[in-house]
Amino acid sequence: MAARRDTLDWPLIGLANPGRSMLTVDGEEHRRLRTLVAQALTARRVERLRAGIEALTGDARPAGRAPVR
Repeated sequence: MAARRDTLDWPLIGLANPGRSMLTVDGEEHRRLRTLVAQALTARRVERLRAGIEALTGDARPAGRAPVR
């Protein structure tokens, strides 16, 4: 039996109802989530993650595009 579109077990429910996130809330809740993300993604931490991200993405960058530094 196929999942109905109005139920949470529909495989594409995330597109129709993305839930609560920093992108879908406003005001104090948005500020709270943005602060958490900012604490987790400092410039130093992102730089430490760079090699792993580049290894995972490999040659996914479009041809002719210079690396971002």
